[in-house]
Amino acid sequence: MAIELFGNEWKEELFEDLVKLNIEALKEANRRISKQINMVSIKEVMDATGWGRKRIEDFRDQGKFSYQQNVKGGKCLYDLDDVLRFQSQIMKRG
Repeated sequence: MAIELFGNEWKEELFEDLVKLNIEALKEANRRISKQINMVSIKEVMDATGWGRKRIEDFRDQGKFSYQQNVKGGKCLYDLDDVLRFQSQIMKRG
């Protein structure tokens, strides 16, 4: 086997390299997960915030949080995390 051929020191170096790569892979996986955007319907935003449709649409039109709309006049999907972040800012202000 390669381990017997190269010796114990090589095996330990290889193991350390694998541990470092694994740590980097975990960091990258966490970074990718944290950048995921949770796009939801207006109904789900209403349930999460307690706001009505008109209030959500007014805030959306003011650019207070992120949303996507595929076609003009079509349904919107909202970034729920961004909406909740905005709601917590409003609550802090009073």
